Amino acid sequence: MLGRKNTYPIKTNYGTFLCLFEPEKDMRGFAAEALEVQGAVSWGKNLTEAKRMIAEAIEGVIETRVLVRAETISANYQTSGFVYRRI
Repeated sequence: MLGRKNTYPIKTNYGTFLCLFEPEKDMRGFAAEALEVQGAVSWGKNLTEAKRMIAEAIEGVIETRVLVRAETISANYQTSGFVYRRI
């Protein structure tokens, strides 16, 4: 595999994602990128570690997006002027 880019499906807690793995000669390991999750990139000393690390990166990106969306909704709700009163 050295010198060639390969794709593998990577299973995460949020589904399976196609990822690109490329040998890094300078760092003597593998760079990894999730093709379907923008911003999910990682690296590992070997292919096994790179697969594990990209799975963690994918999960981190997805979880961060969920938190940001929830905070945005909460902020919009608080500034909308709507007041909830329990009767």
